[in-house]
Amino acid sequence: MGYWQLSDRVLLVKLRGRPFNISIIIVCAPTSDSSEQEMDQFYNTLDNAKLQCKSQEINIVMGDLNAKVGEEQDSDVAGKHGLGTRNERGVRWVQWCTANDQIITNTRFGNHPRRLWTWRSPDEDVKNQIDYLTINKRFRNAVQHSKTYPGADYGSDHLPVICKLKVTLQKFKKPRMPPKLQYDTLRNNTLIRQTYAEGVKNWFQCLEDEGEGLSKWNIMQQALVETNEEEIPKKEKHTKSKWMTNEILDLMRKRQQITNRQCQEYRTIDRLIKDNCKEAKDAWLKKCRNKDPATIHKKIKEISGQASCSSSGCIK
Repeated sequence: MGYWQLSDRVLLVKLRGRPFNISIIIVCAPTSDSSEQEMDQFYNTLDNAKLQCKSQEINIVMGDLNAKVGEEQDSDVAGKHGLGTRNERGVRWVQWCTANDQIITNTRFGNHPRRLWTWRSPDEDVKNQIDYLTINKRFRNAVQHSKTYPGADYGSDHLPVICKLKVTLQKFKKPRMPPKLQYDTLRNNTLIRQTYAEGVKNWFQCLEDEGEGLSKWNIMQQALVETNEEEIPKKEKHTKSKWMTNEILDLMRKRQQITNRQCQEYRTIDRLIKDNCKEAKDAWLKKCRNKDPATIHKKIKEISGQASCSSSGCIK
């Protein structure tokens, strides 16, 4: 998607991906000999880069921080598999990760020490972990492993740090929807109307023993819901089109089994389906004309695809 050079020490790269876009901030912090003013300027630039990253994206910060986090575990930010002892620069780096909801991936896995250190002195006597790769906490479970590659040959005293990610989306569970009931039977069926009134009356007797407030409302709500499901008949499940018949559906299944759409058999069945659909729709509309005007308008909106939401507001 693009990259932005915010300073000579901070580079922002944005990648388009699925299911999430990726924002990568590549850094190279001032050395230990630099002044506090240079460190403040570096972290200010890093904050500006982080503000350009969206929270719903995968946000990665990687590079040379010239800081030692050490083996000290710090909540979810730094794991217990760091290397060495935390120094002052390491404290500030952990504080920045905590404030920005980042976790340090290469301190969370129990790798061999040669997979932990990221920098070696020219004489190879001193080895430290000063390069880090972080990711926002939202995707911490996507990190499968993170480590260094000491065998890499690319002419630097720093070692590459790699991180393997596998993002999986949580399956959405649809909430249980209440059954659709034939409420018009309360107006048209005398027997159902009487049994419904008796059921609600029995429940409402419990309200006399309750005080005012939420408990009284909960009993009233339970009375209406349970009495509705017990006394009012449920609506039969239909296809998306109210006028659709089983005969038409059988013809459609038969048409699906024909692979050659240019043959005479396919054309005959297709013509028959269209004629039956027209007859079924006309018969359904004719049946609706005998009902009250409100029902007629509702059916017209269903045919034209302009059906409105049938839910009502809440009672306070």
